[in-house]
Amino acid sequence: MNLKIKLHSTLILMILSLIIVTGCKSDVENIQEEIDKNIETKLSESLKPVVSTMSFYLYAVPENYWYPDGTTAKEMIEDGLKLGYRKLGQLDEDISSIQTNNSEITEAIDTLHNRIKKSRMRLRDAQKAMEKVNSIFGFGLYGGMSTLYDFLSLFGGNENSNDEDNPVMPKDVLEAFDNLKDAIRKANFDFLTQAHDFETKAISTRHLSIEQQTTIRFYLKQKIRSSINLYYTGSDTTVRNEATERLLNNYDKLSQ
Repeated sequence: MNLKIKLHSTLILMILSLIIVTGCKSDVENIQEEIDKNIETKLSESLKPVVSTMSFYLYAVPENYWYPDGTTAKEMIEDGLKLGYRKLGQLDEDISSIQTNNSEITEAIDTLHNRIKKSRMRLRDAQKAMEKVNSIFGFGLYGGMSTLYDFLSLFGGNENSNDEDNPVMPKDVLEAFDNLKDAIRKANFDFLTQAHDFETKAISTRHLSIEQQTTIRFYLKQKIRSSINLYYTGSDTTVRNEATERLLNNYDKLSQ
């Protein structure tokens, strides 16, 4: 009987000790535990499309997938449109590497795929026509302004252009390219908004000092960083780290 009483008393003491220890945790520690417990369910789905597009989005400017800034129409024709054809192919490869369940992003990718395919076919037809005419008349034929205007129409040029203009990426491709960037930008903003709401709710029931809030912010950002490292499947960690810093800096700006 005495043994049962002792065991019962010991159990009560253990429970009381646990309550005391738990109760001694600071508000910051309790919030950090809440973050650990809920971050996966609250933020993972919105973070994954951000991570899957990081490598592409960091350098998603037309100049990386077309002729360098300052290239003239005449220089493009002298190149036989080879660089433009190859770089559009690279763009197609880069967007093919994006794996995401975000419907807006996948729809934008599909549209861009189709427009790249059509533009490359037009470029190929133009190359064949240039080769054929050149073999008959020689390259000098392409010094004429009317010929340059014809080729500029492939890139959304107009009759007021001249041979010193820098024709942009094919108009339909550029439009789809910008739409994809908009879809990625929206996914980034959606994640940042959810992360801000998650942080706000975690600290809303407690009165924290500025220093404590800063500690929580730093902790949450570290958890986000760890999740990014987990979800990121690319091999270029330098790009990953740079994109991560940009994302977290934007988070700080949103929360100011």
